[in-house]
Amino acid sequence: MVKCYNDAMAHNLAQTVRLLPHKPGVYLYKDAKGAVIYVGKAKDLRHRVSSYFQSGRNLEPAKEIMVGRIAELETIVVSSELEALLLEGSLIKKYHPRFNIILRDDKYFTFIKITLRDAFPQIEIVRRITKDGSRYFGPFTSAWRVRQTLKLIKRIFHYCTQVPPTGPRPNDKPCFDYHLGRCVGPCAGAVTSDAYKRMIHDVVRFLEGHTGDILQQLQRDMHNAAKQHAFEKAAILRDQFQSVERVVAQQTMISVKRDDVDVLSLARDGETAAVNVFQVRQGKLLQKEIFMLQHTGQAPETAIMASFIEQFYSQSTDHPKRVVVAKRPDGIDELERLLGIRVVAPNRGRLRKLTNLGEENSREELKAQRARWESDEAKGKRSLTALEEALGLAPLTRLECYDISNNQGTNAVGSMVVFERGQPKKSDYRKFSIKGVAGNDDFAMMAEVLRRRVRHMDDGGWARPNLIIIDGGKGQLSAARNALNEAGVKIPLISLAKREEEIFRLGTARPLVLPRDSEALFLLQRIRDEAHRFAIGAYRSKHGKATVKSLLDEIPGIGPRTKQTLLRKFGSVDGIRRAPEADIIATIGSERAETLFEHLA
Repeated sequence: MVKCYNDAMAHNLAQTVRLLPHKPGVYLYKDAKGAVIYVGKAKDLRHRVSSYFQSGRNLEPAKEIMVGRIAELETIVVSSELEALLLEGSLIKKYHPRFNIILRDDKYFTFIKITLRDAFPQIEIVRRITKDGSRYFGPFTSAWRVRQTLKLIKRIFHYCTQVPPTGPRPNDKPCFDYHLGRCVGPCAGAVTSDAYKRMIHDVVRFLEGHTGDILQQLQRDMHNAAKQHAFEKAAILRDQFQSVERVVAQQTMISVKRDDVDVLSLARDGETAAVNVFQVRQGKLLQKEIFMLQHTGQAPETAIMASFIEQFYSQSTDHPKRVVVAKRPDGIDELERLLGIRVVAPNRGRLRKLTNLGEENSREELKAQRARWESDEAKGKRSLTALEEALGLAPLTRLECYDISNNQGTNAVGSMVVFERGQPKKSDYRKFSIKGVAGNDDFAMMAEVLRRRVRHMDDGGWARPNLIIIDGGKGQLSAARNALNEAGVKIPLISLAKREEEIFRLGTARPLVLPRDSEALFLLQRIRDEAHRFAIGAYRSKHGKATVKSLLDEIPGIGPRTKQTLLRKFGSVDGIRRAPEADIIATIGSERAETLFEHLA
C-alpha cells in the first residue's frame, strides 16, 4: 500500500499509479488542501512515479516527508523528454512547490536580445525568451550590469538605438548619436541593411567572447581603409580596435586551449544555497554571476547542483558544451543528453582552482545576504514596535494594505499586499479584478475588494491579518468598515491619506499625524507605496491585454484562433507590426495577412 496522507487516499493513489502510461510527462504531487508540493519530470511516468512508493525506496529525508503528505497525483503526458523538461520548469515557476529546489527570483533575470531577422537588427534588454529567431544572451542577475555591457558595446560598435527594425522612414531624422559620430548612420541612410547586419554579427561574436577574431578583422579593415585613403573610416576602426583591446586586457586568461566552459561552484547556508557561475570563453574569464536557490533543506549538494543545472540551462540559450563542477552529480546522464552539455569534475588544474575560487565567492554572497536579512529583520521589528505603540495595538505580525487603480472606472483592479514581521511577503500578494462596480466609484470598489478578501478567512485559505491599511482618506475607510461589518469580521482598520500622511482611525474624528522621522510612519508609507505599485502594475497588465484584444478583435477575418496564433508567435501587436510580411503570411495565409496589413498600417 502506498503510504501517504491517509489510508483511503493511499489506496486511490496506488490505483492511479498502476494506471499511469509508460510515456514521458510531468507529475504533480498535491497535499490534502490541493496545494502543489512537488513537480517532477519523467521519461517513463509509471516507472518514475511508482519509485517513490516502493517499499525498498531510498529517498532523501525531505522526500520521505513529502511522500507522507501526498494526497493527490496529477500527471501531464507530453510527446518528448525535452518537452517534459521545459514544462517542468514552467510549472515550478508557477507553483513554487515546497519540496522542489527552486532557482530564486528568476522572473527578475535579464537577457540581451538581438533581433537577427530584422532588416536592421535591434539590441534590447528583455525579461523572457521567445522563439522568434532572435539571439539571446543570459540570464543575468543584474540589470545594471547588462546596461553597462550595452553601453560598452555601443561605444565600440556604434549601433543605432533609434532606427526602426524595417529601416528609416521617409520623415525620420538622423539620431543625435549620428551627429556626434557615435552611430554608423542607418537612421540617416548612411549604411545598408547588409553592412549593418555584418556589424551586428560582430556584436554577437563579441558577446560570445570571440574578441581575438574581432581584433584581427578590425586590424585588416583599418589597414585596407588606410590604403584606400579613407582616413576618417580608418580612424573610427582604430578607435574600435583600441576599445576592444582594452576589454581583452581586462579579461583573465584561464586556459591556453581557448576553451568555452562554464564553471559552477556551490555554497549553502540552511535552506538557501548560492551557485557562482564563471563564464569562460575562448580560454578567458568573461564574466561572473551568482544565483540563489531556496528549498534546499537537507538535500545533498550534488542534488542541489543537478537541480540548478536543469533549471539554469533549460532557460539559457548561450551555454557551452562543457560545464565544470566540483563533484559530478549522480544520474545526470539523461539531463546532459537533453540539454546538450557535458558535466565534468576535474581533480586538478586551473579549472579546479576556479571551482574553489567560485565556492569562496558563493560563501561571501551568502554571508552578505544573511547580514542584509538580519539588518532588515531588525529594522522590521523596530518599525512594528513603533507602530504598535503609535496605534495602541499589539501584537502586529501580519499587515495587509489595499489600493485601487483604474482609469475613469475602466480596467479597475484592486491590490492586496502583505507584510509579516515588518517585511514584504510577496507570495501572499493578491490582485482583484473589479467585477461588480460600474463607473468611477473608488469607495464601492474598495468595499468589493474587502468583501471578497474576507471570504477567504471563512474557508481558512488565507491567514487573518492583525491590521488592515487602506490607501486613502475617510471615504475609503468608511467603505472598508462597512464591508467588514457586513461580513461580521472585526479587524483593526486604518487609512493613510497621501497628501498630509494623516492616519484615519475608526471612532476617532481627528487624524493621527506621526513625526516625519517616525519608523512607524516609514513602515506605513512603505506598505502603502508597495500596494500602489502592485495595483498600478496589475492595472497596466489588464489595460494592455484589453488594448490588444480591441485592436485584433476589430479586424474582420481575424478570429479567436488566428489571434491566438499571432500572439503566440509574435508576442504582441507591436511584435506583429515589426515582423517581416513573409513571416506573417507563412503563419496565417496571404488573404488574412493582407487584411491584417491594411488595419495595422
